[in-house]
Amino acid sequence: MNSVHLTPGMDEHAVTITRVAENQWHALEDDRVVGRGHTSRRPEGRIFLSIDAWHDAVFDRLAGAILADLPRPVYTVVDEVDLDLTSN
Repeated sequence: MNSVHLTPGMDEHAVTITRVAENQWHALEDDRVVGRGHTSRRPEGRIFLSIDAWHDAVFDRLAGAILADLPRPVYTVVDEVDLDLTSN
């Protein structure tokens, strides 16, 4: 599938984002999965994105790579009291 190699900044490691299935992406660092993304289409046609990443920088890179592959708009669900996740 498609891979995106991301150049690390200071204090960051190289991360490769790979689309492993039509609706799944993995973030790999040194051949280890350090983040996952998944999309699902609701019955009315809206696309929802879910991301699970071990580090904020990986979350941002994974989200950017996935969003570049998807048509707009894309939706997600976030607990309104989780300010860190909401800001991501």
